[in-house]
Amino acid sequence: MKRITYLSLSVIGLLSIVGNAQCKEGLTPIHSGENLAWKWEVDHKDDQPAHKGQPVHKGVEREIKEATEWRTRRQLGIPNQKKLFVITCMDERIPIHEALGIDLDDAHIMRNAGAEITDDVIRGAFLTTNFFGTKELIVVGHTECGMMSAKGSDVVNAAKKRLTKKGLDLNKINLDPRVPQLKLLNPNENIEKWIGMFDNVHKEVAKSVGYLKNHPLIPKDVIVKGYVWDVNSMTLEHVGKPRGGKVYSTKQMGTK
Repeated sequence: MKRITYLSLSVIGLLSIVGNAQCKEGLTPIHSGENLAWKWEVDHKDDQPAHKGQPVHKGVEREIKEATEWRTRRQLGIPNQKKLFVITCMDERIPIHEALGIDLDDAHIMRNAGAEITDDVIRGAFLTTNFFGTKELIVVGHTECGMMSAKGSDVVNAAKKRLTKKGLDLNKINLDPRVPQLKLLNPNENIEKWIGMFDNVHKEVAKSVGYLKNHPLIPKDVIVKGYVWDVNSMTLEHVGKPRGGKVYSTKQMGTK
């Protein structure tokens, strides 16, 4: 029994020490009755329910209202929380929400190969800025991007060989099956541009920012910014200011 008593006192003593340390970090220890059981409560006013101390029905009504607004926000004309549209690469190494410090309901997000400003990105940017209340566009490219891993001409030739074996002609395929009327002029010359391989991610993001800023379908008061995500350090960097030793070009990737 003495061993159990000593152990209990030791645990209580340890919890007291930890409790004092946690208090300094903004955590408040709370006793539960007289049994010295501990639990912790974050000391932030923002974390307290908005309806604390109010009649229960008011809290229920508030939650129903928020759920309705979430479900029908497009019909009601409610923009996303940050009034933000993000264009980034489809690469799985970009945790875009964590990278920008945003939540699920903070932004409209589009991904494609290379974070390129394609016709569909312009379509999305046009709709979100003109009809959904968006006021800010952010383009996020990244180091070690697969769109720098080969030359565009090599990708086109490889694609043509694969399609030829299947009896298909790359120049005659609808690039947008939803709108077959949209076709490339001189496809033999422009298919490489459509694929969109590039040499330097910093330069590419800078061009993308320029495309968006100067596009007639996007209001002039919309803010447009661009960044590059470093897949090694898992941090963002300013366009045009790459950190040393990072792979941001075809030359550094060893593309031939």
